[in-house]
Amino acid sequence: RVVNVMVDAFHDSLPLMNDLSIKTSLNGSAKHRAGYDALPTQPLVDDIRSYRRRWPVLVLLCVNVLLLNLNWVFFSPISDVVMCYYRTSTFWANAVSMCYMVAYIVLVGPVAWLLQRVGLRVCMVIATASIAIGAWIKFAGTDPQYFWLIIAGQLVAAIANAIEWSAPSLFSSVWFPPHQRATVTAILGSACVQGGALLSYVLGTQIVHSDSTTDVCGPNTTASSDQYATWSNEIYNRLFYYQLGHSIFATLMFVVTLCAFPAAPPTAPSASKQLMNKMESSVGEWLRLIFSHVHFPMFVVAFSINITVNSAFIVLLNEIVLFTFPGHQVDVGYMGAVVLVMGGVCVFIVGKCLDWTKKYYLSSVIICGLGMVSVALFSAVVQFQKHISVVYVAVALIGATLTPFQGVAYEYAIEMTYPLPEGTSAGIMNMASQVLSIAVIVGMGVLISNRWIFAANWMMTGLTFLCVVLTAFVRPDLKRHKLDT
Repeated sequence: RVVNVMVDAFHDSLPLMNDLSIKTSLNGSAKHRAGYDALPTQPLVDDIRSYRRRWPVLVLLCVNVLLLNLNWVFFSPISDVVMCYYRTSTFWANAVSMCYMVAYIVLVGPVAWLLQRVGLRVCMVIATASIAIGAWIKFAGTDPQYFWLIIAGQLVAAIANAIEWSAPSLFSSVWFPPHQRATVTAILGSACVQGGALLSYVLGTQIVHSDSTTDVCGPNTTASSDQYATWSNEIYNRLFYYQLGHSIFATLMFVVTLCAFPAAPPTAPSASKQLMNKMESSVGEWLRLIFSHVHFPMFVVAFSINITVNSAFIVLLNEIVLFTFPGHQVDVGYMGAVVLVMGGVCVFIVGKCLDWTKKYYLSSVIICGLGMVSVALFSAVVQFQKHISVVYVAVALIGATLTPFQGVAYEYAIEMTYPLPEGTSAGIMNMASQVLSIAVIVGMGVLISNRWIFAANWMMTGLTFLCVVLTAFVRPDLKRHKLDT
C-alpha cells in the first residue's frame, strides 16, 4: 500500500510530461514517445557518474562570477566620489549598476536559447570576453570627460551577466550529483555574487577613497577651484590604477577560460539529468508549460522581491549610511564586507542543509521571514540614528538572511518546473527580478535625492513582508527529487 501511494504521488507530480515529446533510447534504437509512458519504469542508472575534475571547473567558474559581480557594483561603494568626479547625478551614478539589469532583460531569451544550443563552454568564453572588452572600454573612460565610456563598457560587460546569472543551476545539474547540487548552486548563485560585491566594497573604498572628498564634494562645500583640481587629479590616479588592474585580470581570466573550461562531462551525474538530455521540446512549449503551474509565477514574484531588496541595499548602501552618518565612507566599505561575508557563510550552510534535507518550502519561508525582520531592524536603526556599531549588527543580519534565498530559489524553481531546462526557469526569475530592481532602485534613488531616506528604507521592509506572504503560499511537488530517489 505504501508503494502504491508513492507511485500515485509520483504520477501526479509530473503533469508536464503529458505535453512534452521525450526522446528515449530503448534496446539501442531511438524512439519518440509522448506523455508519461516515455518515462522509464526504473531510474536510468547506466553510465551515471560524476567526475573529480568538476571541482577545478567549479573553482574557475567561481572566479569568473566573482569578477563579474566585482564589475557589477564597481562604482557603488564610491558613488559620492563618482558623482563629484564625473559631475553627474545620482541617477547616472546608479545607472552604472543598472546597466546589468537592463541588458539582462533584453538578452535573457537569446541566452536561454544559446545555453541550450551550444552549452556552457561557448557561453562562458563569450561571457569572459565581454567582461574583458568592457573593462578596457571603462579604463578608457577614466578621464572625467568620458563618463559615457563607463556606461558603454558596462553595457558590453553586461552580456556576461545575462549568461552567468542563468548558469548556476545548469552547471550544478550538468556536473554534480543530487546530494551536492543545492550547495553548488548556492555557491555560484549567491556566495560568489556576494564575494564579487565584497571585493568591490573593499577595493573601491580603500583604493579610490580620499580623505578630502567630503570637504571638496559635500553639500555645503566652500572648496576653491584649485582644491577641486588637486582632488580631481588624485582621484584620476587612483581610478587609473584600479581600472587598469581590473582590465588586466579580466583579460587573464578570458585566456584561462578559453583554454581550460570544458564543455560537459561524458556522462550525466544523475537520472534526472540523463532523462532531460534525451528530451526534445521548443522554446514556445517551455514558456507555455512553465506558466501553467500556479505556484511558479507566484514564486517568481517572491524571488524578484528578495533579489530587488538585496540589490537595492547593496547599490544604495553608501548613500543610505552617509545620509545619517556623514564622513563614514570607510565604514561603508567595511559594512559592505560584513554583509557579504555573512551572506557567503550562510549561503554555504543553507546549501548543505538543503542537500541533506530537501526542505525547500521550510527553508524559503524561514529565510524570507528572517530577512523581513533584519531589514526592519536596519530601517529602525538608521531612522533613530543609533551608534554606528549598531548599524554594523543590522547590516550583518541582512547579509545572513537575505542572501541565502537566491541559491535556494534556483533549486526550488527547478523542482517545480522539471523537466524543463534549468536555464529557462532561472532566466525567467532573473528577468523579472531585474525589471523590479530597476524600478525600485530608481524610485529609492529619487527618494534619497529628496532626502526621504527613511521612506526608502521602510519601502524595502514592506517589500520583504510581501515576499514572506507569497512564499508561504507556494507548495509545489519536488519532481526532480522524486525521480532521482
